[in-house]
Amino acid sequence: MTPGDPGGATNNGWTFATWQSFAAQHGLDPSFAKFQKMQKGDLEGPDKQAFWNHVQGDRLPAGVDIIWTDFQFGSYHATAVIQALLGVTADNVVGDQTVAAALAFNDKAAFLQQMTDASKAYYKTLVVYPEFGGGWNRRADARLALAQKLFT
Repeated sequence: MTPGDPGGATNNGWTFATWQSFAAQHGLDPSFAKFQKMQKGDLEGPDKQAFWNHVQGDRLPAGVDIIWTDFQFGSYHATAVIQALLGVTADNVVGDQTVAAALAFNDKAAFLQQMTDASKAYYKTLVVYPEFGGGWNRRADARLALAQKLFT
């Protein structure tokens, strides 16, 4: 755990609080001991359920799915940020209207860049940005590069 990090203890990108909530909803062991022992492979199913499925990644255009899922993984507020870009109700719930807006976006390459810019702008609003912002921005750039490869 990094001193001063309000997210608390983390393991492979999961905060303990997020794990506890997920585990309780899915009948898994929510204990800190279990959380500490989990390896990356242990989290592949939970990652998909909690983040990919939340943004309905299977229904989104290639590239958009990657950026949105990874941003959601790093921030609970990601979906509302992207919904605001799409001009739909920013309720942090991906439904038919949100998916339709993502599919209808005329310039997908521009949308990928706008999603990346919006995530970076969001990161700047966080109190821990001075400490973690550089890493978050590098990750945002890396996911944009991957998304662009998948999109083209």
